[in-house]
Amino acid sequence: MKKSRKISLVVVSAFLFAVLFYKQGIAFNFGLLGLITLGIIHFLLPANRKDRKYYLLAFVVGVTSLSQMWYGDEYAFFALFFSLLTMGIYIFFRKLNFIFYPLLMGLNYFIFIYRFLSFDWFPIQKREGKKMGKKIIVLVLFPALISILFILVYSTGSDLFYNFTKQFKINENTLYFFGLFLIGFFFYFNYWYLWIPRFFITFNARFKEEFGENNKTKLLVDEKIVDVDLQRSSGVISLAILNAILLFFIGTYNYEQFFTLESTQNLSADTHTQVNTIIFSIILAMGVILFYFNSYFNFDNKATNLRKLSYLWLVLNSLLVASAIVKTMEYVGAYGLTMKRVGVFIFLFLCLIGMYYSYVKISQKKTNAFLVNKMAWVFFLAFTLNSPVNYSWLVTQYNLFFVEDQNQDINYLFNLRYNKRVLHQHLKENEIYLEKEHLIERFERKQTQEMSKSILSQSFYYRCVDLND
Repeated sequence: MKKSRKISLVVVSAFLFAVLFYKQGIAFNFGLLGLITLGIIHFLLPANRKDRKYYLLAFVVGVTSLSQMWYGDEYAFFALFFSLLTMGIYIFFRKLNFIFYPLLMGLNYFIFIYRFLSFDWFPIQKREGKKMGKKIIVLVLFPALISILFILVYSTGSDLFYNFTKQFKINENTLYFFGLFLIGFFFYFNYWYLWIPRFFITFNARFKEEFGENNKTKLLVDEKIVDVDLQRSSGVISLAILNAILLFFIGTYNYEQFFTLESTQNLSADTHTQVNTIIFSIILAMGVILFYFNSYFNFDNKATNLRKLSYLWLVLNSLLVASAIVKTMEYVGAYGLTMKRVGVFIFLFLCLIGMYYSYVKISQKKTNAFLVNKMAWVFFLAFTLNSPVNYSWLVTQYNLFFVEDQNQDINYLFNLRYNKRVLHQHLKENEIYLEKEHLIERFERKQTQEMSKSILSQSFYYRCVDLND
């Protein structure tokens, strides 16, 4: 993309940002900005650069933009923000490993002033651009700043001088709009003029997902230098012990969880303990796989037992995750569903995906970067694509229709955001909850407040939901 086109994109995007957010909250307008940015990218990007990952990211940006328009909450905001940044990096540096995305974007925003004042982005030749930049700073910006400073100083010492300068006072609305324009310029300058330093390219080359023929040869030569038989034996012994310990733990823990009598209070504590155990076990499992299969043993023909024990290690960890899912379901059956418990289910399913990619890493002889990169993408997609899901509605529906009345926490349900229509219908049909109608009135006041806002500041959920329908 030419520099002249990029500077036009920065200015237009910053102006659009200022228009959409001028005296507005962050809701529908940010979702609209996401869709417009996506449209600009799709229109300007050549067809030969639109691969499957591009369309996946375009879908994610579209979904999160619509989610921001509908909900307008913090979760939808960050989901759209991260999806936009991810797509912005990918369209310029498709070969960059995903784990470097946050570092690259943070670096670009951190050194924004230096990059801006270097004038390398100026749409003329590099040497002329720097020369022109120095002229602008020396002949325009510096004299302007000095003049403004002395005007402020002199206006404090003379009423007549102050009254004269008041005639040239800039309207506050103009300053507010200009401030928004600068914020938009800051964001989109780093978006369209994304810069990658050389050391990122160097590190990226070391994080390939495939070993490559040269690397394979080098790894196999290491067998003459390092006593790999001792390392292989150590790995087999270690994994055999770990599998035995884990198998014993799964047996004892599941016996305690499913075959011993326990109070509901213990059920809650034990479930949380098991989830914490799962977290450490999965981290340990990933660490073991990354340690033993970081290089040589991927191509060692004598490491058959090591691979089999690693597969068994993954299977046992998956069984531990499965038992945690079953136990959490029992917990939900006793206490009901909550947002945190939904998060536990999502995390446990992500753990199973992690076990699968660990298996792929070993069986297909992938690098450690493959596993780290895949799981980074999995967590990114899980975070962004969950933004349009109305878990408040899901939690409320489950608790109202599958949990006994004495175990329902109605106050918790009323504190959720996007479930008031379900609750209202339930209130009308069950007289036992009539004392909660004041909470419905509170929601109606919130809805009226949202409807009174400008359309750019509204969350469309409140515009579309009708409690009396």
